[in-house]
Amino acid sequence: QFADGLSEPSIGMWLLIGGNIFNIVFNYFLIYGACGFPELGLLGAGISTLAARVLMAVAFICIVLQLKRFRTSVESFRASRTQSAGIRSIFKISLPISLQSGMETGSFTFSCVMVGWIGAAQLASYQVMVTVGMLGFMFYYGIGAATAIKVAGYAGLGDVGNLRRSAFASHIILLFM
Repeated sequence: QFADGLSEPSIGMWLLIGGNIFNIVFNYFLIYGACGFPELGLLGAGISTLAARVLMAVAFICIVLQLKRFRTSVESFRASRTQSAGIRSIFKISLPISLQSGMETGSFTFSCVMVGWIGAAQLASYQVMVTVGMLGFMFYYGIGAATAIKVAGYAGLGDVGNLRRSAFASHIILLFM
């Protein structure tokens, strides 16, 4: 989201693609014990996922610290002082979306557990349904995120005309919904 906010969404996309490829390959190695790795089953999947997430975070930090286009942001971050009023303000703004995201994730996770109680075939069908639904959701989520970034940028610049055009263009989300 940091890179997205600076109009660099491709960085996050490539990191996620690379991390998922890493995770898939090492899932195979660690779940089934291929290529000399130990056969760890479900534990291997967890280790692979953790390693992929850590690798993506480290890669992102390296990218931000190395690319010139992030230099101003890095220098501003280093020069800033943490102020409790600022933290409280950010926490107050982010709490509702954090709670909503947590409840949404929790409901999907618990639904998955409940479907698993019914049977393996039903669980597989549920996973397919959720994946297809998520693909549709990602279209309008991406448009919403892009709109938020553009609107915030134009608001920061005081460019009311482009701010209104960007906000109005987001109505395309209704077509996806």
